[in-house]
Formats: sequence, C-alpha cells, structure tokens
Amino acid sequence: MGKKRIRSVEDTDEAGEALMTTSSTMETSVFDGKHEEEVIVPANSTSVAGLPLPPLPTNYDASDPEKMGSILLFYQYKEPVWSETEFQKVLKKFLALGHKHSITGRGRIATEGVNCTLTGPSPSIRAFCQALREELDPVLFAETDFKITDFIPKSQFFKSLSMRKTDELVAYGLAHDKVPSIKEFGGTHLTAVDYHKALQDPNTVVIDVRNQYETAIGTIQPPPGGAKLIDPKLRNSHEWPKWLAAKETQQQLNGKKVMMFCTGGIRCERAAALVNQMAVVSASSKTTTDTADPNSSKVKSSSTNEEESQQPFQPQGVYHMQGGIERYLRTFPKGGFWTGKNYLFDKRMEQRPESKELSKVEQEVVDKLNAKCCHCRNPWTSYRGKFKCSETLCGVPVIVCDTCQFELSNNPSMVNTLQCELCREGYRAPQNVPDLVALRLKAEKLLQQKQKQQTASNSSTDDVPGDGNPSKVMRRLPRTSRSDRLFLSRLPLNVSRTQIQEWLQTPILHIQWLTDKDSGAFYGSCIVQIDPKMASAIVNDESKDGRRKDGKSKNSLRMFPGTLTRRSSERKRKRQQPKVSKALTDGQPWPPVHETEFPPLGHIQ
Repeated sequence: MGKKRIRSVEDTDEAGEALMTTSSTMETSVFDGKHEEEVIVPANSTSVAGLPLPPLPTNYDASDPEKMGSILLFYQYKEPVWSETEFQKVLKKFLALGHKHSITGRGRIATEGVNCTLTGPSPSIRAFCQALREELDPVLFAETDFKITDFIPKSQFFKSLSMRKTDELVAYGLAHDKVPSIKEFGGTHLTAVDYHKALQDPNTVVIDVRNQYETAIGTIQPPPGGAKLIDPKLRNSHEWPKWLAAKETQQQLNGKKVMMFCTGGIRCERAAALVNQMAVVSASSKTTTDTADPNSSKVKSSSTNEEESQQPFQPQGVYHMQGGIERYLRTFPKGGFWTGKNYLFDKRMEQRPESKELSKVEQEVVDKLNAKCCHCRNPWTSYRGKFKCSETLCGVPVIVCDTCQFELSNNPSMVNTLQCELCREGYRAPQNVPDLVALRLKAEKLLQQKQKQQTASNSSTDDVPGDGNPSKVMRRLPRTSRSDRLFLSRLPLNVSRTQIQEWLQTPILHIQWLTDKDSGAFYGSCIVQIDPKMASAIVNDESKDGRRKDGKSKNSLRMFPGTLTRRSSERKRKRQQPKVSKALTDGQPWPPVHETEFPPLGHIQ
C-alpha cells in the first residue's frame, strides 16, 4: 500500500492547540468494502521502557497546573517475586513517593509486581515515574512502559492514593505454585503498528482476553480475509484457564498464530504465558507417549475425534500488543481495525479514537456490536449507574439506558430482574479446572532438562581425556570456594526460595536446587548466591546452639512448621535446622539458566 508523509493529527487539531512535531503516515485500507485513508502515528506505538519519559506538552500551562493534569497507566511484573520483607518495603516506599509527588489513584500490588492507574499534575506524574526508576528499583522499573495521557480535567482525578494488596495482579487464579513464568513462557510483544499488520494474516486467531461486558461496546475486528477474532465470553479473568484448557478452544488455536489484546497489556502477560506453558507440556507429553509405545503410530484411530485428541496443543507462536488497546488507539487516531469504544476502569469511563466523530463511534457500537439496554432492549452504548447482573455468581456490569435508570430508581425491586447478555442467552463457561500445579511442575522439569542439555553441549572437549570421546570419564575439575555462595542442606522438600531468603535475612541473587541425577528430584540441598559480606557473616555467626550472635533463633520464621510449638531437646532442635557452609564450585555454569521459586519434584507421569 502506498504511503506518504503528512502532518500529524495533532497538528491539524481544530481546538487550536500548539503544533506537535510528531510525524505520521497515511495508508489506504479496506473497511466494509470501502477504501479509507488510515492515519498512523508511529511514535505513539513505541514503549518508553528503557527510554526517557515523554516531555511535557509544548502547550502545557505551567501557570495553572491544577486546571489540567495527566493520567498514568502502568504495570510491572517481578520475577523472582519479592519476599514478604521486600514487599512491605516496596509498598511503603511506593506510597511515600506517591504522596511526595501529589499522586492519586488506584492500584493492585502483590509480591509478583504492581499495576496502577494514577492521576496528578503533569510534571508530578513524570517526576513520580522518574522516582520509581531512580529510587525504588532502577533495574526493575527501567523495563516499565509508562503510558501517560495529558490534558485530563481535574474532575477526572482520583481523590486519594490507594493500593490494594493482592495475591496476583490479574485474578486468573494463577498465584503462588500455579503461576506460569513470564520470563520463560511469555508471549512476544508487538508494537501497535506491527500488530495492525499482523491482523491481516489469515493463518492467525485473535483473542480478546477482556471480559465480555467490555467487548460488548468495543473490540478489534480484523479485515476481511485476515485473522479470525475469538471472544472467550469471559465473565471474569478467573475463567481464562478453564476456557483455554477446553478441547474446543485448543482445536481453534492449534497450528495458528495466536494474537491477543487487552486494555493496557497486563492481562495478556500471564494469559500468553499460560498458552505457551500448556503448549510446551502438551508437546512433551505427546513425545513421551510415542517414545513409550513405538508401535503406537502404526495403530490408526477409528474416529476423527480420537485422532484429534492425540494431537499435541501446538500454536505457531503467541503474540500480544505492547501497551494494549490504549496505545493502539493513540497510534491509529481514526481507529484502525478497532470498532466502538474502549471500556476503561477510571473516571474517563471509555476511550474512543481521537479523530473519529463521536456519532460514528456510537453508530458502530449499535450496528456492528448490537449493544442495547439490558432492560428495555433498545440500542444503548454506555455503562452508567453501576448496574449489575442479578444472576447468582455473575454480577457483571450491564448496560441500562437513561430512561430505564429513572424507572429503576422509582422501582428498586426491578433491579433484581436485570441480566447480562451471557446470562440471557444461557451461556455457561467451561467447568473443568485444569491441574495448574502439576502443569507448572511439569513445565519446570522440562526447563531443567533443557538446562542440563545446554550445559552438556557447552562442555569443552578439552575437559575430556584422550580423544575427546564424551563416553569416557571426564577429568575432574578443581573445586574452589566462592565467597558469595552458600551451600544449604537439611532443607525441607517443600521449601521455597522466598522462605530461604527470609530465613537468611538477606536477598538471594541466584539459587540452584540440587537434584538427584536419576530421578531429577530435589533432595534437600541448594546453592545460593548472596552478598559476599553477608555470606561470610552467616557462616561465621554459626554457633552450636543454632543461634546467631544477636541471639535470634534461625527458625524464628518457622521454616519448619511446628518446631516452636513442641518441646524438644537441643540436639533434636539443632538437627531440624538447615546446615550452612561455604559452597565449593567445580566450574559449572553460573548463574543457573533457569531459576524457580520451588524445587523440582522429579519425574512426573
């Protein structure tokens, strides 16, 4: 398609705002059989992670900072997770920085990271972001994509700053021992421009991972002949793992490029990781079955369904849009392949393409998405009044028009008759809950096997005597003591990295679980890398009674449940404590290629 340079949409704003220097491109696209010129602002497609924050608008009125401000959306996952001690320090510092810079808003914070929607004066929003980068965690928040929208009226500001402590940032039900690693299984980020192009690929499925009440007023609709849109019909995020594990879902995704999108990007992070994790485990299970029964390929299935059930779940890559819908609509001011309005969880309520007339947007919601009032069934396009579905175990927001809102205010009992579209049609989400704990353990085992294979392939033939035949006994490398590493033994088999870190009372930089060479099972020992000074102090402070020089018992954090609630001899109590000594290294690669919160359990069938 031909492109030409034009002035940006902001340059031609009729409101008389100062011109911006951002350039844009124009391309011809086909929508509903008609050729339309689409404006693209490539600069808005780019994440600010690792880059300077966007400057204040050139027409920002510094003399009246209270009149208009900015809204900030961002999230950041932390792997490995913060320990409980680290988490409390982060939360305290986060709130202190917010109050210092006059920030208000709402957020969720967990040991796995933070997710926020914040408001404040435009200079203060930028100063807060910079403080996170410089004062809270320079390494972690250098990776954060801070999405700032300016010229927000003060009436849309939050009144206070509130952070809700949760188990997970998105309520997928994937906390703790169920969580798929984003570092190991995360999807591939695409810029809004690249995502737009990929929507035209016919061998692609696109999943709107938001809740169905959000998709009811706006979604991406790929062009004719392009990708296929799939709406999982989620009432809440907790239904995602069950929907993804369903046979019908995996058949739709198998062999396809899988693209997904959400409001700001955070829901896609874990969602994509779970898809990839399931695919890895599925492929391994199929390989294991074929290896165990070499004649199985000779036996033909008696039905098509049986043949399909034997196929591993193998999508051809998982991709999601960096910055989500919010960044897509800023990159494509006329909407691109977007239809309708973007449901928001702040006081703006909704976002629409900046250069598309409101009447056209409203008409799209009615004509293409068939949005209507859940009470009178007349066309309506906005959520107002905080009405919810009355069905038990549902309670999602529903659309109620102005006329019906007035009627319901005079007849409160009628509120109990409201139904969302899913309940009205009798839709029931998949009920089978996958074993997410076993899925994670299998995936971690596969990664450890891959790590061992990489270690073996990286071994030099110089370490092998004779002709370099790997079947011969390898020359034993000299073992040396490292000042920053500790060897821990006598650990409980259900111990976690966080528990060890809290017990040592110092951050763990890296950890290697030691496993049996045959079964791959953890046997109660590990090597940890910590600050050299702390390592020396911990080893030197060991005493016969199992206490440190400060008199604090090492099991005060209850690494071993019950040891403090029953009487036992000093000898028995000492035996229940982990043993700490300097670690001896033998030239093996460090740090470990794959690190996990929990130790492996060995072979899992």
